[in-house]
Amino acid sequence: SEFTECQQLDYEDDYGNVYYAGAMCASSGSRIKIGIFTDEECSNYDETKDIENYMKNDDGYNMKLSYHLLKQTFAEGEC
Repeated sequence: SEFTECQQLDYEDDYGNVYYAGAMCASSGSRIKIGIFTDEECSNYDETKDIENYMKNDDGYNMKLSYHLLKQTFAEGEC
């Protein structure tokens, strides 16, 4: 699904930097989460940013991720 692939966020900071979002294992290794990355391959994780701050629908309202749904996307033990 669209949140499991690395995608450019519809956001640019004051310095013209763009960010990308992609699935990754949480630090515990037992959960999947969406991280913010500085590159289009989603290999340079930016731990200072939280995806919840960048999730908005077409009307500009904040959205929440379903971590349960994310977990169903990945095979057991993939992290």
